[in-house]
Amino acid sequence: MKKLILLLFIPFFSFSQSIKSKDGIILGDRKDFIVTCTASGLKQSQKLNIGVVEVGWNEYCNCVVDRLMPNITSSEMLEAMKKNDLMNLFFKEENLKLILSCVEGFASKNEEALSNLELKKDSDPRLAKLQKDLSIKECVKYAKEDQNYSNEEDFLSDRAIEDYCNCAVEILFDGGYTFGQMLEADDENSDTFNEIVMACLSEVLEVDENYNSNSTISGGGVLSLVPLTNYFGNGYKVKIKIGGEEKYFLLDTGASDIIIDRDFERELLLNGVLSRKDYVGKADYIMANNKVVNADLVKIKEIEIGDYIVNDVVIGIIDEGALLCGISFLDLFKKWEIDKDSNTLILYK
Repeated sequence: MKKLILLLFIPFFSFSQSIKSKDGIILGDRKDFIVTCTASGLKQSQKLNIGVVEVGWNEYCNCVVDRLMPNITSSEMLEAMKKNDLMNLFFKEENLKLILSCVEGFASKNEEALSNLELKKDSDPRLAKLQKDLSIKECVKYAKEDQNYSNEEDFLSDRAIEDYCNCAVEILFDGGYTFGQMLEADDENSDTFNEIVMACLSEVLEVDENYNSNSTISGGGVLSLVPLTNYFGNGYKVKIKIGGEEKYFLLDTGASDIIIDRDFERELLLNGVLSRKDYVGKADYIMANNKVVNADLVKIKEIEIGDYIVNDVVIGIIDEGALLCGISFLDLFKKWEIDKDSNTLILYK
């Protein structure tokens, strides 16, 4: 994350002459480039400020020209100059790392001075966007590396991680936080942890009531007749196939979603139908006995019922209990009804 914050200190400079390129083409004199780079920096400030530490532009430009320019080909340079778009060339990921290494070299010796540096977006919209994009990318990378795959309760889906990082980076740069505060994000008593980490985690784990709005239905005709099994006069059971596994689900119009138990979850994981990236959050369900249970939510690619295949359906997983088919799943269809005389569920596409 430090490297991303150091992006705040990268100047945008342009020049009219070049030096020896990666492919050995001599495009200009090294000294000319350093003079141009330094002059461009001086138009912004007398020195490059890193926190309360000042670095001379000449020193910085010497580092950049020695590390960056030998890694750019003549064709890349000429194409960028023709388009007057050197910034995009310099800020390619592999080139940006070289520029950042120059800044980091100065900053690493002055970490105490950096702690009070306020994080803020660059006034140049292009640099501000780059700051945000790279910060989010680094946040996502760190979060995935730190992921505890053995603990289901701590697991976040890839989508949840991306949403969290978008939220955290936005607050970090807009809230007037300092570099030092950012480094305290792991401390549960810090402002950063409570105002950014917890706030953003709460936001991404909050389940959208319309999470099945993108589900699609394919196969079959205008309607499908699905046989029901009378369950001792206490309702009906219906066959539903998930990942090739066909099970009887209790048709519960008092329930909301399709709900499965941990045993079925393990089957789906073993068969490759489910993977960790399919877990999208958590939700509370009120069961028939009025007991509130917490469930993991997962997105299933295909669920078969009757002649239809329903794609991208979010279902709940509870520790134990009956397999349930709730009303929100049935409501994905244009219309549904139960013919009690023939024990049939009629689904209209």
